[in-house]
Amino acid sequence: MKRSKLILVLAAAALVALVYIFALRREKPLAVPAGSVKPSSSFKPEEIVEMSVTRQGQAVRLENREGKWVIVEPVDTPADQSTVSSIAEVLADSRQGKPLAAAPDDIRGYGLEQPSASLEIRLRGGETRRVLFGTADSSGYRVYARFDDSKDVVSLPLTLLAFSDTLVLGLRDRSLLDIPQHEVESLVLSNEHGRFELTHEDSSWALESPVAGAADSVVAESLLSDADSTEVEEFVSETADELARYGLDRPRVTLAVRPLAGGEVSLMLGTRDGDSVYARRSDRPQILKVRSSLYDSLNVKLTNLYDRNIVRFDAGDLVRVTIIHGGRTLVAEKGPDGEWVVKEPPVGEGDGPDVTRMLNVLKTTRADEVMDRPPAPVTSSLTRPEAEVRLTDRGGRVQRLWLSAAEGEKAYASREASPVVYKVSKSLLRDLDFGNKK
Repeated sequence: MKRSKLILVLAAAALVALVYIFALRREKPLAVPAGSVKPSSSFKPEEIVEMSVTRQGQAVRLENREGKWVIVEPVDTPADQSTVSSIAEVLADSRQGKPLAAAPDDIRGYGLEQPSASLEIRLRGGETRRVLFGTADSSGYRVYARFDDSKDVVSLPLTLLAFSDTLVLGLRDRSLLDIPQHEVESLVLSNEHGRFELTHEDSSWALESPVAGAADSVVAESLLSDADSTEVEEFVSETADELARYGLDRPRVTLAVRPLAGGEVSLMLGTRDGDSVYARRSDRPQILKVRSSLYDSLNVKLTNLYDRNIVRFDAGDLVRVTIIHGGRTLVAEKGPDGEWVVKEPPVGEGDGPDVTRMLNVLKTTRADEVMDRPPAPVTSSLTRPEAEVRLTDRGGRVQRLWLSAAEGEKAYASREASPVVYKVSKSLLRDLDFGNKK
């Protein structure tokens, strides 16, 4: 593994350095004077299907497989798409170098008699192109080069980067989970607290097990977002031969993602190592290191996954609202024009509670905490609720919500046929006090 890694470091230097050209040329394109030698045939970046860079007798080869770049030698692994695509664009655009005033055969002074590196590309039609690199000029910021079999020597703004592990990471794909959230159909999360299955439809998430019910979309999406934004810190091993050594024979956390297109990709986390944790993907052999905060993000409890909206409804589908608060009852029904009409208590024309405002408060209130095993005092407080809300839709379905009296700055809420209790701000009681028109 160490030998392969060293090969990759050495051979990739010239290839990754081409990214520098791409950035610099955009800032200040090279002028092409009259008489410059232009390529006999041009090509587009998307026509490149293979790239190979050779340095000190060792090579790195990349292939474009159905629009995705992969490293195939000396290791088989996904490549960083942005970096390699930039290189391909540079290659398609950099052959119009500025020829130096030199005799055609005078190449010794440029280090091109024995090139320090060579880069070869293969096009879709089978044609090949080659760039030979010589020595850096006196400025240290440019390198002498020749294109294909041309005798012209050109000076390119190429900085040969220092050899380091960072160079490898710059060429390899460091993304941990490259599946967009909108393409995820479901996920299964197994951690220290159990196994949880969630399904995704449109913008909503639902818990399927260990209990069925609405899931918190913010938390569900953050699980995927944290995994997607995490990058590989280190490629520990190219094979999965010693899983037990890294705690990956029995992963402590597993996130299995099922895309809409089918299949399943699992992300597994093993033992911690300082601020890092060992990881691997089910569809790749490598053992990786990632930041340990991902472990903490995925090690959630069931109560973290419950929907924190205390009630969900479509206001346009409601036809009747009943609120009982402090011994008084409010009944409102939707009129033919879609406006709410207060039936009880009697109110004058243009007067009465703002039903729309109260519904907006109910719809947007999120619990500070969700308890699936509330303590006895909390359960007892809801046996004598301070307020009750009934929401009736066009189909006759009724949702019921109960609120306890305030306890300090908090109050508790529960829904019919739901085992959980929500801790909310006591301000919700005030907002539902229909005697308060503000």
